[in-house]
Amino acid sequence: IGLRCVAPSQRFEIDRGSLARAQQHLDQARTRAIAEGDRGAEIDTIRMLAEVARDRGASARALALCDEALGRAGVLPDFLPARGLVLIQKGIVLERAGHARKALETYAEATVVFRRLGIKRHEALALDHLGAALACLGSFQDAVAVTRASLSFDRETGDRLRLGRKLALLALYYDQLGEAERGSDFLTHSLQVLGAMVSMEATPGRKEAQCAMIELHLRRSEPARAAELLQELRVQVAQYGPYLEARERVLTARVLLALPDADHHAEAEQAAETARGLCLAHDFISLEVEALALLGWVRAARGARAEASAAIDAASARLNADVSVERQAGVRVLLARGYEQLDAADEAQRTWQAARELVVSQVERVRGEAARERFSATPEVAELLAR
Repeated sequence: IGLRCVAPSQRFEIDRGSLARAQQHLDQARTRAIAEGDRGAEIDTIRMLAEVARDRGASARALALCDEALGRAGVLPDFLPARGLVLIQKGIVLERAGHARKALETYAEATVVFRRLGIKRHEALALDHLGAALACLGSFQDAVAVTRASLSFDRETGDRLRLGRKLALLALYYDQLGEAERGSDFLTHSLQVLGAMVSMEATPGRKEAQCAMIELHLRRSEPARAAELLQELRVQVAQYGPYLEARERVLTARVLLALPDADHHAEAEQAAETARGLCLAHDFISLEVEALALLGWVRAARGARAEASAAIDAASARLNADVSVERQAGVRVLLARGYEQLDAADEAQRTWQAARELVVSQVERVRGEAARERFSATPEVAELLAR
């Protein structure tokens, strides 16, 4: 295969989940690029190898490959586009490892690179991830601003997959800000965009959008609708790597615990345990914290005090070490309730206080009195502010 054919063919293999095959072809392409002295092709193959390693859950290897590609690219003008794409890859791995602030810096650098070069499609991708990192850190207005700024780029380039995913994320961000009606509008638009695409074309981006939709319905206390979307998410989910599989298991545990019709604690515990195992094996530290919090709460509820305490203490230690978690306030609330079930009053009080301080800082970052009132009135924030 000629070097010019490598990126499109391997991009197709990665997108359809044929990761082992993609890695084999990329290793061959890298060897040829080095032999032919084609530094640009070498950097591109290293970048895509990093993406394959990331999707296969080899986080340490993915970071090492990103650093290698950045070293090869340097700041030479010819390799700046490749540098920007590598920075996005590195940011994703850092974010999954619980380092959202470091990821934010890499996404911001990538955004600057693509803006200077005038590459709108790549700038939109960088802004997309920048928005997700901002939301993870609780800056929801900023997340909306940067994500919306990139929508026009996706429309110009005709990237409906990325547009549909982004609309789902915006629906979630608006709901977190307390703008439920606007969130519903964006959710409807996302479903329309993704629904018009064939299944193969929309995978795995469709599944990432489904994760955001499930999260939204859980926030709205609509577990039945979340369960319906979860069934769609599960189809071939493991094919796209352990991170998406672990995320599906965490969402499964949360949906099962939210369903009102029966006791699903045993199934929820099994799902959370599977998620934790995947996270431990692949350094998904951010997601591991939520899996541990779920395990702690479920085990405390069934009276397994020692196991519950170990899980809750492990999750609390991660949070106290400044590990970033997508739902940090919600996770802290779950931990506080777990401590209460264990009759650990002091630990519960400290955890409730940490959760309250977190949402107070988020309220302070919301600009505009009306916007602050809407955000403060959302159920999770209102509960914590009232404590």
